[in-house]
Amino acid sequence: MVCCRRRVQWWACWPCSKRMAPSRCGSLSSWHRFSHHFHACSTQPRLPQVTARCCAALCHHRHHHRRRPALHVGIDKRSVIMSFKPRHGPASAALQQQTAASSTITAHYDAEQHQQKTKTTPAPTTLERPPATRLSRRLEQLRPILRPTPHVPLIMEGMNLFAKLEFVNPVGSIKDRSAYWILKRAAERGEINEETTIVESSSGNFATALATFTHLVGLRFIPVIDPNIAASYESFLRNICTSVAKVDERDDTGGFLKTRLEMVKQLCATIPNSYWTNQYANEDAVEAHYLLTAGEICDSFDSLDYVFIAVSTAGTIAGVSRRLKEHFPNIKVIGVDSEGSIIFGGAPRKRHIPGLGSSIIPPLLSQALIDDVVVVPESETAAACQELLTTQGLFVGGSSGTAYAAVKRYAPKMVGRKRPTVLFLCADRGTPYLDTVYDSNWTTRLE
Repeated sequence: MVCCRRRVQWWACWPCSKRMAPSRCGSLSSWHRFSHHFHACSTQPRLPQVTARCCAALCHHRHHHRRRPALHVGIDKRSVIMSFKPRHGPASAALQQQTAASSTITAHYDAEQHQQKTKTTPAPTTLERPPATRLSRRLEQLRPILRPTPHVPLIMEGMNLFAKLEFVNPVGSIKDRSAYWILKRAAERGEINEETTIVESSSGNFATALATFTHLVGLRFIPVIDPNIAASYESFLRNICTSVAKVDERDDTGGFLKTRLEMVKQLCATIPNSYWTNQYANEDAVEAHYLLTAGEICDSFDSLDYVFIAVSTAGTIAGVSRRLKEHFPNIKVIGVDSEGSIIFGGAPRKRHIPGLGSSIIPPLLSQALIDDVVVVPESETAAACQELLTTQGLFVGGSSGTAYAAVKRYAPKMVGRKRPTVLFLCADRGTPYLDTVYDSNWTTRLE
């Protein structure tokens, strides 16, 4: 094509085969229009990989011989080259070399793209999780209320003693962690929904925690309790739950646990869409204390020699002992039980203080890593609770007093070159025990 005595070659856009000619010799405005068109054309989703080349515009003017430098415009990894090639002159050879080098780069990129096309990439293997339900999202919103609980130093000769205050949890006990975690995991797995009725046997702490969390997310909850429950706990449950089942017949061990479990099974068999959280065998409870309770202990202590944990359902000691053994290889885990409990092989008999011991051997006990066991009589538990209040300023429940009494009993065995660092868990506060372990008239019945 001849225009104004100039020989012009077209610029060609390879994605759409459109041609564009420069308006005048070496016009950059024409090139800008072409590059804008090419960029818009090459970014279309139907053409994910395109390679554009512009035909060289060989321009020569009768009265104007000059060398124009090669103009490189980078679009992704592609080189779009517009070169003005004079018919003759010293720059001709250099421009030819530059154009050849650019062609080599483009050919290399084309080969690379072809290799990527032909390469077979295996499909990624991902574990598909069920979609989050409205219930699971509600429970996830409650997660921030379970914050780390503090530990405080106590005065005791021959050791560095600390108490971890689990009664500062939102509902008031260490059971808040396992109750929330069991509901959270069950909702994530799709085992419960907004129409589910939760059923559980509890002597107080776990029932109040479940009642609170189920109420917050709109679930129905039926607790199964017995006469040993604190009056304040029973009043709370009857106010927040639409139905409360209370058994009054003792089992063959002198306790109420087996009777409560039979009532749970009857309720689950008659209520449609019911779910038993089963704190005695639910591994989600172990996970809760492994991740939360023990995780906080590992973050708070540089070294730890002994930990004393009262045992009931064994979820706490199973999760905490496994995590602490991993973080502190030389730590000794001491299980604490009450006289009359059969968890560690003791003779069964009538017990009065709830929240500690059991009429059965909980299945979760097999996951606990326990080095030694201390069994404490209930009269000693009451005395330890009162001592913690008067000498240490801690107003704690029965299981916490039992753990403190176990520390005092085990102290002669803590021998070594240095003062040991000892920790025990205060599972709940003393308010529900005002009319029992803190009542001198009541404690005389334990002697």
